[in-house]
Amino acid sequence: MRLEPDSLKAHFLCLIDIPLLFGFFCFTYWLRYETPWFNWGPGAPDIEIYLRAFIFCSAFLYIIFSYNGLYQKGFRFTVQSNWNLWQSLFVGFLCFASLAFFYRDTEFSRTYFVMSFFTLGFGMTAVQWFKDKLIRRFAPKTFQVSRILVVGTSLRAVQAYQAFRQSRPELELSMIGPSTIHLPGSVNYLGNLDIFSKLIKENEIDEVIIALTGNLDKQCLAIIGECENKKIRFSVLPELFDTLSQQLNIGDIYGVPVVPIGKHPRSYRLQLYLKRMFDIAASAGSILVLSPLLFLIYILIKLEDRGPIFYSQERVGMNGTVFPIYKFRSMRQDAETVTGPMWAIQGDPRWTKVGTILRKTSIDELPQLWNVLKGQMSLVGPRPERPVFVNEFKKHIPGYMMRHRVPGGLTGWAQVHGLRGQTSIEDRTTYDLYYVENWSFFLDIKIIYMTVFKAVFIQSGY
Repeated sequence: MRLEPDSLKAHFLCLIDIPLLFGFFCFTYWLRYETPWFNWGPGAPDIEIYLRAFIFCSAFLYIIFSYNGLYQKGFRFTVQSNWNLWQSLFVGFLCFASLAFFYRDTEFSRTYFVMSFFTLGFGMTAVQWFKDKLIRRFAPKTFQVSRILVVGTSLRAVQAYQAFRQSRPELELSMIGPSTIHLPGSVNYLGNLDIFSKLIKENEIDEVIIALTGNLDKQCLAIIGECENKKIRFSVLPELFDTLSQQLNIGDIYGVPVVPIGKHPRSYRLQLYLKRMFDIAASAGSILVLSPLLFLIYILIKLEDRGPIFYSQERVGMNGTVFPIYKFRSMRQDAETVTGPMWAIQGDPRWTKVGTILRKTSIDELPQLWNVLKGQMSLVGPRPERPVFVNEFKKHIPGYMMRHRVPGGLTGWAQVHGLRGQTSIEDRTTYDLYYVENWSFFLDIKIIYMTVFKAVFIQSGY
């Protein structure tokens, strides 16, 4: 999650990491080449070349730290935050090693490389710890404070509220729910459940904790739906029996056990960053390799009816962002002028002759490699839908908006299982949500393999 500072102090506390990283690189150079303990082998290399590399590496690591949540709201020094630090360093140094392999003009010492990894690791761990103490002592509200809404007024809900207050006194806490019990005076009670919609519109709620009990299933589902539509992170406070009797994915928020519902992109920023790097390399390479085929399709479409080559259409991507998607035109010009937005069907009379072939082989989707390169889509992910359909589906399909927590894709888990065209939207959503919950780099590779295999041997597109 990116930093959202509300003061110059917040900017300073984050940006100071760049000169600190640079300083640790320089310290390691001194340790490696200017002290008798590690000064073996050839003499010290040109310091100017190393200094230029230090500047680049420091800025690059800062970006990775940012993507991996080290500058998020309400940052605290914890086991998880320190793990994120070491994970970020590992990824960064893998990138540096790859660049050093291709940059043959200068030989970078492998001993220095290993030493700098551990120097930066332990050094930045100390910096993290010191920052945490500094913020707690002198500036507890330097960063925008997380706003948490507890939904429910049961004893469990009140206990969770008080646990949040005790562990993180700077949190902005509030509670809504049935006013059936006497609440402690310390609870910031705002009203009944019917104000939830109005509340999340007027307040920038960062997290919703659902702690409803009794026969309130409909209200609970309505609240979950509102959170999905507003892209608000939410979790459920589990019953003790649920926790013991089911294999639930139990997490915690500031020490309170909760069941997180669905992954949120902010919880795995680094993985999304790596996915983006793969998308750039694969889409750029594919465009180059397929350029002769793309040019041939260009000629065939022009020869058939001399109309436009490409067709653009608005689609809904990650976090509800609307963007233009590109395809090779496979239908007659102005095909939807009379009918309005509607899905293509098998043997659609609106297809052109060339378009029929493009649809069967799914080649009409290749221009979306440009969308992938621009960052509007990914190679793999739930297929993005048109806004008019999204607005309809989210009203009738529970959890539909959760599929927008990851980038839309050229292909997806639903598509490789034959769910495309005129197939059940509910089934597609089930597969899409499975992908969102279980995403990994290797799952992406598997889906790409299955897509290519089916495109070559099982032509099921239309």
